Formats: sequence, C-alpha cells, structure tokens
Amino acid sequence: MSKEFKKVEKDEVSDIICDMCHRSCKRGLNCEYMEVYAKWGYGSNKDMSKWEAHFCEECAEKIDEFVTKEGGQIPRDVYFLVL
Repeated sequence: MSKEFKKVEKDEVSDIICDMCHRSCKRGLNCEYMEVYAKWGYGSNKDMSKWEAHFCEECAEKIDEFVTKEGGQIPRDVYFLVL
C-alpha cells in the first residue's frame, strides 16, 4: 500500500474583528473572543434569518455587565463538544 499526496490550499482565519468596537481580537498567536450565533425559526419576526457576531474580551465584559444589570446571566464554564 502506498500513499499519494497532493498540495491543497486552504484559507485560515488570521484574525477576528470585534463587531462592537471594530478592534482586533488577536492576542499573541490566538484570537480571544466571544461568539454569538442566533438562528430564527418560522413564526418569529426574523423568519429563518441567521445572526452571527464576535466580540473582543473587553466588549464581552460590557455585554455581560448589561445582561447582569437587566437581571439575566451568561452561563460560564460551559464545555462544548465539537465533532
């Protein structure tokens, strides 16, 4: 048995720009950010639209403060399994 190889070009994310302050989320070699994703279903005012936003750590803290002030809570220490 032998293996054949071919060169493949692939795009990689080099930076994430915060959707609130428009600054880079890059910290050293990594991007540190909060990602928010919403998918609206039938019957909503946003029928079948999808939203995606990215926030730097500083703006994520502002969002957390706002949610807490309004009586809500953003869960922490939630682990996601990526398949």
